[in-house]
Amino acid sequence: MNKKRKKRKVKGKKVKEERKVKKEERKVKKEERKMKKEERKVKKEERKVKEEESEKGNKVKREKKVKKKRKAVERKEK
Repeated sequence: MNKKRKKRKVKGKKVKEERKVKKEERKVKKEERKMKKEERKVKKEERKVKEEESEKGNKVKREKKVKKKRKAVERKEK
């Protein structure tokens, strides 16, 4: 009878330890997911900013082209 009780205690300790380990692993995975989510958010924001800057540049280029064309048309008219 004593041996069985001892085994149960040991098994109980093992199970408890395993649960602790699993809980810790879940915590770590959760943190990793959080970090990945944050990284994706930051990348998305950077892409948005980059896109806005390129749009500004494209707008300036378009305006320059339009000015050149106007000047060319004016020269032809003279």
